[in-house]
Amino acid sequence: MEEATLTPIPTNLTSWALVALLLFSACSQANDDDSAGNDECSAEDAFDAVACGEEYCGPPVVRLGTGSNSYESISDGDELPIVFGAQGGYHLDVAVEMDRLCPIVFLRPSAWIIGEDGEATSFFDQNRHVQAVRVEPFESPLQQFWGIRVFVPCEHWPNDPDRDLECAAGAGSLGPLEQLEVELRIEVEDHNGRIGSDIKRIQPTCCEG
Repeated sequence: MEEATLTPIPTNLTSWALVALLLFSACSQANDDDSAGNDECSAEDAFDAVACGEEYCGPPVVRLGTGSNSYESISDGDELPIVFGAQGGYHLDVAVEMDRLCPIVFLRPSAWIIGEDGEATSFFDQNRHVQAVRVEPFESPLQQFWGIRVFVPCEHWPNDPDRDLECAAGAGSLGPLEQLEVELRIEVEDHNGRIGSDIKRIQPTCCEG
């Protein structure tokens, strides 16, 4: 019986075979890594956001900031300018950053004066229904909304050296805002009923605009 002979595989084919094998191995490993990453979210932390067809891992996160045209972060104790608006009143510019919420949300900003006894007195509250702006669309649920104007009632208008304004309640009669400690609060709720909130204590300063 004649012994079979093996024909050597050409070197170039051998190289392509090795490359194909390495690519297959890399793809398999990558798929395994992706699966492992998805498994990192526990059943307790996973949430199916049916209102917008997304999936989140962990509770909502909300961060108060400032900005009329973009979001800028702030911290407790930061100074925030009181802005003189085009309609003849004063306001604070507030913005918010959110994570793990659907884009259409209810925003509930409020502002409080903190007295010497620690008691909080509200001077502004609002409820808005808006669509937030995704920072990296299709990549992350991180989103922002800016241009929230926290209006200052005239009894807390600042001592603005550039303007002499009057109001029926008495401009600054209950204390100019720049002489008071202010607490900003915000609550955000999406159409899944998920809620996040944040609080920042800031020092208003006079004046811009």
